Amino acid sequence: MDKLFVLLILTPAVLGVKNCCFPSQFECVEGLVTGSADDEGHTSVTTGNLQLSYDASGRRIYVLEQLQTGNITETYTLIQLYNENMQYIIHNGTCTGGKLGSWDNRNCIPDNATAGTNFILGHQQSALVTPYMWNLADGTSLTMTVTDNCTPLSELTYGTREGTSFLSGVDFNNINLGIKDPTVFVVPDICKQQALGQTIYRRRRSHLY
Repeated sequence: MDKLFVLLILTPAVLGVKNCCFPSQFECVEGLVTGSADDEGHTSVTTGNLQLSYDASGRRIYVLEQLQTGNITETYTLIQLYNENMQYIIHNGTCTGGKLGSWDNRNCIPDNATAGTNFILGHQQSALVTPYMWNLADGTSLTMTVTDNCTPLSELTYGTREGTSFLSGVDFNNINLGIKDPTVFVVPDICKQQALGQTIYRRRRSHLY
């Protein structure tokens, strides 16, 4: 049985990004693991599976999240429509709608990111991949690993938020280019029937959304 191996190529880290933007449309399945601990010793681990439809051309994102923390499992549906400046979060039969921030080229690695050492991932079907590292506005750090055509493979975010230290990892699996079912971006009736609020505060799970 072939085993996964990583071969490091000794190249120096460089500053700046060479126009690394993700595929304009793709769908994938994500795996999520987040661990956290506060100063009082309270710890928490959340695992999850997410289905992502990502349409940078239309500036719209759909995510179906199933998250488990301890014995509690919760399901969320997220629809972000940047051209309409709206996002919707559906949970337990309730839809919360509100204003969305700007797109801010979130389909690309930011220009201030640092490119790390390239390495080859895989064996018979290997790929040259590159990790990029940058700091987020809240002071936490993010590392995203992408292929040579800037297809995302994994993310690692870590730091401290509101006195709680955390480490969160996301991997991107079963990536398919294009949008197979564009109806996922259609706002459901339950969201149309409820009053819309102001900007929704939602902690980002990924650089993409």
